[in-house]
Amino acid sequence: FARFIRRVPDAHLMIVGEGPSEAGLRAHARALGLTEAVTFFGHQEHVARFYRMADAFIATSRIEGFSNSLLEALAAGLPVVATKTAGTDEALAEGVNGFFAEPTPEGVASALEKLAGADRGQLGRAARATASRYDIASTVAQYQDLFNEAYGATA
Repeated sequence: FARFIRRVPDAHLMIVGEGPSEAGLRAHARALGLTEAVTFFGHQEHVARFYRMADAFIATSRIEGFSNSLLEALAAGLPVVATKTAGTDEALAEGVNGFFAEPTPEGVASALEKLAGADRGQLGRAARATASRYDIASTVAQYQDLFNEAYGATA
């Protein structure tokens, strides 16, 4: 973000959640002079309002399973910038509903720049369409098809 904000000075980063890295992240933001550009919200029970406030969802995990927060962000119509982790590589389509980032500061900054230059409205519509593949009705239908196929194969 520190690299990106040099190129897009009016950018603002919201960090929602807490964990063992929070104190270090706060100190890092202070050391880089980013306290006005980064807001830490800590643990939140209800995150929907943050999705409504955001222009994009950023996930830079090096290791993560299929992310519920990623699906929530897509369902909220947020374009995504994320590193390739399990599940993210299935839900994120480069240039369609977001952009992949290499897990380096320059890689993340580069992906954020791509997002800043893209049609976020179009990316957001594609994000919602992606999330709809994972809604409960779709999931139940896929399981029904699977069970019908398995039952038909053994009958």
